[in-house]
Amino acid sequence: MLCPIPRFVRPGTGTAAGSVGRDATREVDGITVTYLRYPNLPLGVAPGAHASLLHRYLEGPLRRLRRSFPFELIHAHRLFPTGYVALRLARELDLPGVVSAVGSDVHTHPKRNRGIGRRTEDAISAADAVLAVSQDLADQIHDLARPTRPVQVVHMGVDTDRFSPAPASPEIRAALGLPTEGVGICSVCRLVTEKGLNELLEAFERISNDHPRTWLAIVGDGPLRDELKSRMRTRNPGGRVFLVGARPHSEVPAFVNAADIFVLSSYNEGLPNVVLEAMACARPVVATDVGGVSEALEDGVSGTLVPARAVGPLTAALDRLIRSPELGRAMGNAGRDRIRSEFSWTRTAEGLHAVYSGLVETHTSGQAQAGA
Repeated sequence: MLCPIPRFVRPGTGTAAGSVGRDATREVDGITVTYLRYPNLPLGVAPGAHASLLHRYLEGPLRRLRRSFPFELIHAHRLFPTGYVALRLARELDLPGVVSAVGSDVHTHPKRNRGIGRRTEDAISAADAVLAVSQDLADQIHDLARPTRPVQVVHMGVDTDRFSPAPASPEIRAALGLPTEGVGICSVCRLVTEKGLNELLEAFERISNDHPRTWLAIVGDGPLRDELKSRMRTRNPGGRVFLVGARPHSEVPAFVNAADIFVLSSYNEGLPNVVLEAMACARPVVATDVGGVSEALEDGVSGTLVPARAVGPLTAALDRLIRSPELGRAMGNAGRDRIRSEFSWTRTAEGLHAVYSGLVETHTSGQAQAGA
């Protein structure tokens, strides 16, 4: 696995760049991952130059890797810039290319400027297979461009051993710097306006009037951090809102399990992993009904779906779960069962293997016919 990381990022964006000081190779869950830092320009200003720099820095390592490991296919994640560049390299190496769309690369970034939009469409057209993490996202891809083949849906999976239920004990909460008592609410997201954090904080302020011991922990970082900190200095009922900051993925289960309710109030999504992970931890989920969330979360069974940008329904859904812990436990258990049956990594792997096998077989047959 090659993981390109831009060298230059805006402070507080919560990217992985800060965690990798230079090119490095690490073992992640038994897989060798090589992190490649490359010089970049802001995507919104010079998408073409950004893509050219990524191509230049990715080409050499990819060709060297192929000499020692003769891979038969390239699979890139996100349509632009990674997918766009990786598909160009796949053509240069005469290999099939697959690209996965995950959310913002479809519903947000192509609208930032014409350069990103045009190259996103090029990636969709050039791919031998386009995958989406939800049916809703697949439909949006067909509206955005004209794929040469139908977009295939392969849901992301969840490690149900790592994300598994654990009691919200006082000891766990204290170790994380959270209140040991009261109903806990957790959200894990980038600190950007599109995650609906202003609506979430407004809903929490309303809830605090009737439930003063309830607390809210927001795990993540991003450009909205300073604004949220400023707001909290004047509007943080009882000091019960905690901006935890970015945490390694390995620590996320502890924060989810330390809370009683999980919430995600986004304006747009593909099918967010954090919702699946919270369900795997048997936590009731309150989420906005956007993107493919409803493909995993059944309203009224494993959680509650609410409209985006609507403080009232979000407040009511959280209030209902705070007042009825039995309902929360029933929803959490239903969510856990749903993840184990429909969203395991085994199912994801089977879906990807079917795509890979078909493409490699077709490509090999084509090469054989061309050489005959």
